Amino acid sequence: MNMSETFSEDPVFAATAVVATVLFLIFLGTFLRLMPALMNGVIRWKGNLELEDSLQLSKSRNIIAAILYIPLVMVFYRFGIFRPAFADNVPTPWQFPLVVGIFLFYLLLRFFLNWQIELQNYSSKTFTAANNCFFNFAILLFIVLFIVVILIKPFTDDDNVTRIVLTIVFFASYGFHLYRRGQIFASACRPLTTILYLCTLEIIPTGMMVITTTML
Repeated sequence: MNMSETFSEDPVFAATAVVATVLFLIFLGTFLRLMPALMNGVIRWKGNLELEDSLQLSKSRNIIAAILYIPLVMVFYRFGIFRPAFADNVPTPWQFPLVVGIFLFYLLLRFFLNWQIELQNYSSKTFTAANNCFFNFAILLFIVLFIVVILIKPFTDDDNVTRIVLTIVFFASYGFHLYRRGQIFASACRPLTTILYLCTLEIIPTGMMVITTTML
Protein backbone atom coordinates (compact mmCIF):
# COMPACT_ATOMS: atom_id res chain seq x y z
CA MET A 1 0.00 0.00 0.00
CA ASN A 2 1.50 3.35 -1.01
CA MET A 3 1.17 6.54 1.00
CA SER A 4 -1.80 7.89 -0.98
CA GLU A 5 -3.70 4.65 -0.42
CA THR A 6 -2.87 4.80 3.29
CA PHE A 7 -4.36 8.29 3.56
CA SER A 8 -7.46 7.47 1.50
CA GLU A 9 -8.27 4.19 3.27
CA ASP A 10 -7.46 5.29 6.81
CA PRO A 11 -9.01 8.69 7.68
CA VAL A 12 -7.75 8.49 11.27
CA PHE A 13 -4.18 8.18 10.02
CA ALA A 14 -4.70 11.03 7.54
CA ALA A 15 -6.16 13.41 10.13
CA THR A 16 -3.42 12.59 12.61
CA ALA A 17 -0.76 13.27 9.99
CA VAL A 18 -2.16 16.75 9.37
CA VAL A 19 -2.26 17.61 13.08
CA ALA A 20 1.23 16.21 13.69
CA THR A 21 2.67 18.19 10.77
CA VAL A 22 1.13 21.45 11.99
CA LEU A 23 2.46 20.92 15.52
CA PHE A 24 5.93 20.10 14.25
CA LEU A 25 6.03 23.25 12.12
CA ILE A 26 4.93 25.35 15.08
CA PHE A 27 7.82 24.02 17.19
CA LEU A 28 10.36 23.79 14.34
CA GLY A 29 12.49 26.54 15.88
CA THR A 30 12.62 24.70 19.20
CA PHE A 31 13.59 21.52 17.37
CA LEU A 32 16.46 23.22 15.50
CA ARG A 33 17.82 24.79 18.70
CA LEU A 34 17.73 21.38 20.39
CA MET A 35 19.57 19.47 17.65
CA PRO A 36 23.16 20.44 18.63
CA ALA A 37 22.59 19.17 22.17
CA LEU A 38 21.08 15.91 20.88
CA MET A 39 24.00 15.34 18.52
CA ASN A 40 26.40 16.07 21.37
CA GLY A 41 24.73 13.23 23.27
CA VAL A 42 25.38 10.91 20.33
CA ILE A 43 29.05 11.85 20.05
CA ARG A 44 29.73 11.98 23.79
CA TRP A 45 27.83 10.11 26.50
CA LYS A 46 28.42 13.07 28.82
CA GLY A 47 26.43 15.18 26.38
CA ASN A 48 23.28 13.57 27.78
CA LEU A 49 24.22 14.74 31.27
CA GLU A 50 24.93 18.24 29.99
CA LEU A 51 21.52 18.37 28.33
CA GLU A 52 19.85 17.53 31.64
CA ASP A 53 21.85 20.31 33.30
CA SER A 54 20.08 22.84 31.11
CA LEU A 55 16.50 23.41 32.24
CA GLN A 56 15.64 25.09 28.94
CA LEU A 57 17.11 22.32 26.77
CA SER A 58 15.58 19.50 28.80
CA LYS A 59 12.18 21.21 28.66
CA SER A 60 12.52 21.66 24.89
CA ARG A 61 13.52 18.01 24.56
CA ASN A 62 10.42 16.90 26.44
CA ILE A 63 8.17 19.04 24.23
CA ILE A 64 9.72 17.78 20.98
CA ALA A 65 9.64 14.16 22.17
CA ALA A 66 5.93 14.50 22.97
CA ILE A 67 5.21 16.07 19.58
CA LEU A 68 7.19 13.45 17.66
CA TYR A 69 5.67 10.48 19.51
CA ILE A 70 2.74 10.23 17.09
CA PRO A 71 4.81 10.82 13.89
CA LEU A 72 7.26 8.13 15.00
CA VAL A 73 4.45 5.67 15.59
CA MET A 74 3.05 6.67 12.19
CA VAL A 75 6.30 5.55 10.56
CA PHE A 76 6.13 2.26 12.46
CA TYR A 77 2.52 1.78 11.37
CA ARG A 78 2.89 2.94 7.76
CA PHE A 79 5.73 0.53 7.01
CA GLY A 80 4.50 -2.27 9.28
CA ILE A 81 7.64 -2.33 11.43
CA PHE A 82 5.69 -3.12 14.58
CA ARG A 83 2.47 -4.96 14.07
CA PRO A 84 1.04 -7.59 16.43
CA ALA A 85 -0.51 -10.61 14.75
CA PHE A 86 -4.02 -9.83 16.03
CA ALA A 87 -3.98 -6.39 14.34
CA ASP A 88 -5.11 -7.98 11.06
CA ASN A 89 -8.43 -8.82 12.69
CA VAL A 90 -9.03 -5.19 13.66
CA PRO A 91 -10.99 -2.92 11.27
CA THR A 92 -8.71 -0.53 9.32
CA PRO A 93 -9.83 2.70 11.06
CA TRP A 94 -8.85 1.17 14.42
CA GLN A 95 -5.51 -0.34 13.43
CA PHE A 96 -3.52 2.88 13.77
CA PRO A 97 -5.05 3.76 17.18
CA LEU A 98 -4.19 0.20 18.23
CA VAL A 99 -0.51 0.70 17.38
CA VAL A 100 -0.55 4.09 19.15
CA GLY A 101 -1.99 2.37 22.23
CA ILE A 102 0.63 -0.37 22.15
CA PHE A 103 3.44 2.16 22.18
CA LEU A 104 1.74 4.22 24.85
CA PHE A 105 1.66 1.09 26.99
CA TYR A 106 5.34 0.57 26.17
CA LEU A 107 6.16 4.08 27.42
CA LEU A 108 4.09 3.63 30.58
CA LEU A 109 5.90 0.35 31.21
CA ARG A 110 9.26 2.12 30.93
CA PHE A 111 8.09 4.86 33.31
CA PHE A 112 6.92 2.27 35.82
CA LEU A 113 10.15 0.26 35.71
CA ASN A 114 12.27 3.41 36.06
CA TRP A 115 10.22 4.47 39.05
CA GLN A 116 10.34 1.04 40.69
CA ILE A 117 14.05 0.45 40.26
CA GLU A 118 15.31 3.85 41.37
CA LEU A 119 17.84 3.45 44.17
CA GLN A 120 19.05 6.01 46.66
CA ASN A 121 22.75 5.41 45.95
CA TYR A 122 22.46 6.76 42.39
CA SER A 123 22.88 10.46 41.94
CA SER A 124 19.70 12.12 40.76
CA LYS A 125 21.51 13.68 37.81
CA THR A 126 22.87 10.35 36.59
CA PHE A 127 19.59 8.51 36.99
CA THR A 128 17.60 11.27 35.27
CA ALA A 129 20.04 11.48 32.35
CA ALA A 130 20.13 7.70 31.90
CA ASN A 131 16.34 7.49 31.80
CA ASN A 132 15.71 10.59 29.71
CA CYS A 133 18.29 9.66 27.09
CA PHE A 134 15.54 7.39 25.73
CA PHE A 135 13.67 10.51 24.62
CA ASN A 136 16.84 11.86 23.01
CA PHE A 137 17.08 8.56 21.16
CA ALA A 138 13.41 8.64 20.10
CA ILE A 139 13.75 12.12 18.56
CA LEU A 140 16.89 11.21 16.65
CA LEU A 141 15.36 7.88 15.60
CA PHE A 142 12.50 9.67 13.87
CA ILE A 143 14.96 11.83 11.95
CA VAL A 144 17.09 8.84 10.95
CA LEU A 145 14.11 6.77 9.79
CA PHE A 146 12.71 9.72 7.85
CA ILE A 147 16.06 10.26 6.08
CA VAL A 148 16.42 6.54 5.32
CA VAL A 149 12.97 6.45 3.73
CA ILE A 150 13.89 9.42 1.51
CA LEU A 151 17.22 7.85 0.52
CA ILE A 152 15.90 4.41 -0.43
CA LYS A 153 12.65 5.54 -2.08
CA PRO A 154 14.31 6.29 -5.48
CA PHE A 155 15.71 2.75 -5.57
CA THR A 156 12.64 0.71 -4.61
CA ASP A 157 8.87 0.97 -4.31
CA ASP A 158 8.69 -2.33 -2.45
CA ASP A 159 7.31 -1.62 1.02
CA ASN A 160 8.63 -4.96 2.24
CA VAL A 161 12.20 -3.96 1.39
CA THR A 162 11.69 -0.58 3.04
CA ARG A 163 10.29 -2.27 6.15
CA ILE A 164 13.27 -4.59 6.43
CA VAL A 165 15.75 -1.74 6.08
CA LEU A 166 13.92 0.42 8.62
CA THR A 167 13.66 -2.46 11.07
CA ILE A 168 17.40 -3.08 10.87
CA VAL A 169 18.11 0.64 11.31
CA PHE A 170 15.75 0.75 14.29
CA PHE A 171 17.37 -2.11 16.18
CA ALA A 172 20.87 -0.86 15.38
CA SER A 173 19.90 2.55 16.77
CA TYR A 174 18.26 0.95 19.79
CA GLY A 175 21.42 -1.03 20.48
CA PHE A 176 23.45 2.18 20.42
CA HIS A 177 20.95 3.77 22.81
CA LEU A 178 21.45 0.91 25.28
CA TYR A 179 25.21 1.32 24.98
CA ARG A 180 24.96 5.03 25.77
CA ARG A 181 22.59 4.39 28.66
CA GLY A 182 25.02 1.84 30.04
CA GLN A 183 27.87 4.34 29.85
CA ILE A 184 25.86 6.86 31.86
CA PHE A 185 25.07 4.33 34.58
CA ALA A 186 28.66 3.08 34.57
CA SER A 187 29.79 6.56 35.55
CA ALA A 188 28.00 6.13 38.89
CA CYS A 189 28.19 2.40 39.64
CA ARG A 190 30.23 -0.75 39.08
CA PRO A 191 30.16 -2.67 35.76
CA LEU A 192 28.22 -5.64 37.15
CA THR A 193 25.68 -3.34 38.77
CA THR A 194 25.31 -1.48 35.48
CA ILE A 195 24.61 -4.72 33.60
CA LEU A 196 22.06 -5.88 36.16
CA TYR A 197 20.44 -2.47 36.18
CA LEU A 198 20.11 -2.38 32.39
CA CYS A 199 18.75 -5.93 32.26
CA THR A 200 16.14 -5.11 34.87
CA LEU A 201 15.02 -1.96 33.08
CA GLU A 202 15.23 -3.12 29.48
CA ILE A 203 14.49 -6.83 29.23
CA ILE A 204 10.68 -6.51 29.43
CA PRO A 205 10.28 -3.43 27.18
CA THR A 206 12.77 -4.84 24.66
CA GLY A 207 11.01 -8.21 24.71
CA MET A 208 7.73 -6.44 24.04
CA MET A 209 9.23 -4.72 21.00
CA VAL A 210 10.66 -7.96 19.64
CA ILE A 211 7.33 -9.75 20.04
CA THR A 212 5.42 -7.03 18.17
CA THR A 213 8.04 -6.64 15.42
CA THR A 214 6.97 -7.89 12.00
CA MET A 215 9.26 -10.77 11.13
CA LEU A 216 12.04 -9.93 8.67
